[in-house]
Amino acid sequence: MIQTKSNSSAFSRFVPVFISFAVAMVLSVVPVPYYAAILRPDFVALVLIFWCLYYPDRVGLLIAFVVGILLDTMYFGVLGQQALSKLAIAYLILKFVADSEIKRGVLFQSVMVLTLLLLNVAIITATNRLAYGYFGSHTVWLTPFVGALIWYLFALFLKTRTSRRYGIFE
Repeated sequence: MIQTKSNSSAFSRFVPVFISFAVAMVLSVVPVPYYAAILRPDFVALVLIFWCLYYPDRVGLLIAFVVGILLDTMYFGVLGQQALSKLAIAYLILKFVADSEIKRGVLFQSVMVLTLLLLNVAIITATNRLAYGYFGSHTVWLTPFVGALIWYLFALFLKTRTSRRYGIFE
């Protein structure tokens, strides 16, 4: 008897992607004290960077756009603001980084993550300026540095959790 891949196995490959984005969205809206809020990185952007970097054939521009639109509706902000920033992140990773040697070095990955998270904040700040006429708080520029600092542990956690349960990285 010939064994063929079923649709359930293809669907099970997307389960960790959906779960990680859902957890990241919850973490991004959970109320925390002010001192913790100014240091909370953009978890959704970190998850997007992780999946685009390590699993680019499953997570791409469409998922980045959908996640961005969902964030726009969650934050009640300018529609397309988060979608534009997440699309820019996914495009840059898929175009320039996903096939390069940057996956091997932790320091280079952290610098790349810092650059992408700074771009994320710059796009959101620029669209706030265009839409509302203000730049927002200067504390938003701290979060990319926190995201770059925790990147290695964050990626290691996601990689081990998804490889154990779903066999993605085997």
